[in-house]
Amino acid sequence: MKRIILTIMLALSFSAAHAITLFPFFGDIAGDFEDGTTEKFVELNIPTICWRASPFWYKDIKSANDFLQEVLPFSSYEILQEEKDLPDGTKIIIYSSSLEADGLNKGKWSKLILVQTPGEQLYAGLYEDQL
Repeated sequence: MKRIILTIMLALSFSAAHAITLFPFFGDIAGDFEDGTTEKFVELNIPTICWRASPFWYKDIKSANDFLQEVLPFSSYEILQEEKDLPDGTKIIIYSSSLEADGLNKGKWSKLILVQTPGEQLYAGLYEDQL
């Protein structure tokens, strides 16, 4: 409960200053999640502070990405999207948004990461620099 209240307070303070955390959107994709990281993200050298394998509503990277394209507030915030295709067929999609607000949190980012290797489950991760 404490985490939810903190997230809501952070989201409201960032929205007033044109910075946005991607945590609420990660929650929409992941549902229930675990703190830390998992072997898949360690293998790919992608840091996470929380993650979920095989989210209930989204079984593949395309459906999760389509959802994010519909709900992320691209018109109100600068949200970057980066896609990578690895030689083994692994697809990685990273959404990034600055957490900088009024000169505070300079160089800090919120990142929502989707990863799927052919024949494997979808992984969703979130990384945010410590505030």
